Amino acid sequence: MNGRPSRAGKELAPGDEVTLNLRNRMVSVAVGELPPSKPAGVSGAHDLYKVIRDERRGSDEHETD
Repeated sequence: MNGRPSRAGKELAPGDEVTLNLRNRMVSVAVGELPPSKPAGVSGAHDLYKVIRDERRGSDEHETD
């Protein structure tokens, strides 16, 4: 979070940047609005974050016959 390692349960604030290092992909999102105590649901989810980077890593394009 914000360029530093973090653990689950860390509280977020609007403007925080969260980077997820997945198996062969790295995704960074900026936190937008925080939901009220009630979940936002699918229709309001797009206001909660903005994808700022989505990179594929490695070689998953090679297929074997």
